[in-house]
Amino acid sequence: MRLGHAVVPETVLTGVLVFVTTYLVLFVASAGALVWSGMDIVSGMSATIACLSSVGPGLGTVGPTGNYAGIPALGKLLLSFCMLAGRLEIFALLAIFSPEVWRR
Repeated sequence: MRLGHAVVPETVLTGVLVFVTTYLVLFVASAGALVWSGMDIVSGMSATIACLSSVGPGLGTVGPTGNYAGIPALGKLLLSFCMLAGRLEIFALLAIFSPEVWRR
């Protein structure tokens, strides 16, 4: 693969693929957990993407005329984790939970 006249290294392509895959898995898992907790699918998916991407209001019950007050406490904790993952970068946050980081 080329970007302009330069060849993009295979390690960069692999890193991008891992990041996108991790982002999508986190999105699907979080949105699924919110829908499973009782939210409608539009509100659950848009709340997740709004928190994960830091884009502002979502759609449905968390839209511009609604708020996040109706989300259960565990759902709010999950969305807080998504906000941290979106702000601090997913890899940095997930590295905290890796046992290899804590070994000396």
